[in-house]
Amino acid sequence: MRKGDRGAQILNDPTLKLLAQMAASHAEAGADIVAPSDMMDGRVRAIRERLDRDGFSDTPILSYAASSPLHSTVPSARRPNPLPVRRQAKLPDGSRNANEALRETALDIQEGADIVMVKPALAYLDILYRVKHEFGLPTAAYAVSGEYSMVKAACERAG
Repeated sequence: MRKGDRGAQILNDPTLKLLAQMAASHAEAGADIVAPSDMMDGRVRAIRERLDRDGFSDTPILSYAASSPLHSTVPSARRPNPLPVRRQAKLPDGSRNANEALRETALDIQEGADIVMVKPALAYLDILYRVKHEFGLPTAAYAVSGEYSMVKAACERAG
């Protein structure tokens, strides 16, 4: 992150090199899978290329492919100036951005993702279904803390 005349900027390409280096380091240390959640453009490709180059072509990549703003609400609230985020498939107004979530997932698959993540799980069951149905890859669901709290509170009230 570099401060310039126009505020903070994401340095995507230098970050990709570091992400790939970290993924290779994790694989070398024995990680069964790498799961970058940074949301930088091109991260899956950079990691796949590095893992393959370093002899870890069997190490799968789980991509946080389709995401919504709900998973970052609390951290953003704690920071007065949240950092800019890459091309997340933000889904605040429902189906309008569902196709964008699918496009972003397709990009990560084209870059070499072996498993794709949809988050939050409960609020985006439609996206979760479409990702699994349209791509057929192993598909993970990420339940964010707000979802857990909501389900827990509902159980307590019903109990």
